[in-house]
Amino acid sequence: MSISILLIPAALAAGAAVRAALAEGDAPEHAVTVRSRMRHRHLLAEALTAQEAEVTERGDALVAAWQGVTVAFTPHPSGAMMAHVEGSGYDLARAQELILAVDAAYAEIVQRELCRRVRERAGSVGMVVESEQVNVDRSVTLVLAEGR
Repeated sequence: MSISILLIPAALAAGAAVRAALAEGDAPEHAVTVRSRMRHRHLLAEALTAQEAEVTERGDALVAAWQGVTVAFTPHPSGAMMAHVEGSGYDLARAQELILAVDAAYAEIVQRELCRRVRERAGSVGMVVESEQVNVDRSVTLVLAEGR
């Protein structure tokens, strides 16, 4: 079975361009829309690798392969990303679950990179990281204080 999923970055989810593209029928026959933050190709590749996918590039597509399933991520004209899922026994619910797992891995990578940048740049604005805590929901709380 083959399923295509339109991945809409959260910031664009309410945008008129995305709604218009979907209303015009640009999405394939077996399609579902999933809100996603995935926009940066190199971070997406890292998230896919973290999900134990074999990642390759095919034209403008970033292709992830797991045992029994392949997902081709391609840019959509609306600014969102399309994920075309192919694999035996994959239905819409399982495809959506897979994409949401990749999105969660992507979010962790973005969070890690953001925290790294905050730590690196704190001194340049007269701040120091006073404490850092990883919360139960895996979010990170950084407390900055005026540098001494």
